[in-house]
Amino acid sequence: MTENSLFCDKEYQAWIMEIKERIRLNRIKASVRINSTMIELYWSIGSDIVERQAENRWGSSVVEQMSRDLRSEFPEAQGFSTTNLYHMKRFYLFYGKNATKLVADSLPGAFLHQLGGEIDPEATGHMALSPPSDDSSQFPPVLATVPWRHHVEIFTHCKSLPEALFYVSKTIENGWSRSALQDKLRQYE
Repeated sequence: MTENSLFCDKEYQAWIMEIKERIRLNRIKASVRINSTMIELYWSIGSDIVERQAENRWGSSVVEQMSRDLRSEFPEAQGFSTTNLYHMKRFYLFYGKNATKLVADSLPGAFLHQLGGEIDPEATGHMALSPPSDDSSQFPPVLATVPWRHHVEIFTHCKSLPEALFYVSKTIENGWSRSALQDKLRQYE
């Protein structure tokens, strides 16, 4: 079979289309896993900042120093600016104590991600809700299904946890892009 005849072969074309679709789906799964892992990391860093500042009576300068140290160690990584570290702290404080219970009560059912429609819980390892807990350090896994910048928009604009969970739920349900979320948040200000 010549190279040109492969381009006309319907079986070959169907096979290549299937491979392309598998590649696209795996890229989406990888993006979801990266987002989930990053959101969980940001939660733990926010928790650490809150705890360390309380225990050691460190002021805001610790966040600035932390940013310099992390950016020096990981120059290729984004997300460790002073502003983003403060966002991590605020993210943790905003959802805070009883967040797992509130999230479990507010967001039952299947979870959607803006990149990939309905996501198989096996694919991410983060989609199943944990049992309710009063431990504020326990990360509510459903929060990992929403991109980081969406969370920043939500906790920046919302005045209460139930309001924020409404927007988290609607983002998941409707697969809102960040601009769509911003439009909805502005509508009700």
